[in-house]
Amino acid sequence: MYLFYHIFKNSIRKIKTFQNHFGKCDESAVYAPLRTQYLIENILNFSNEDINKKYLKSTFRDNSLGDLICIKYNDSAFAAITDAYPEKNFYAWDFVNAP
Repeated sequence: MYLFYHIFKNSIRKIKTFQNHFGKCDESAVYAPLRTQYLIENILNFSNEDINKKYLKSTFRDNSLGDLICIKYNDSAFAAITDAYPEKNFYAWDFVNAP
């Protein structure tokens, strides 16, 4: 079930882009939050405070997830973070590039 997630985990630093139009597939509801969590926790090692200060839309593009932020979350970094961490109370105005 988590095949795409494991492929992403093993290849995030080795490839330029990952699966075009991934955000359109049915499995993206499961895999997109996992990819976002893996990026934040394992690649970037962000704490909650770091997320508020350093987390940007460009973070996705810089780490081969431009398709995810563009297609699945309609270019909204806030939508991606709230989908990945629904239990945390993030507010749009707490982020660097607040709307």
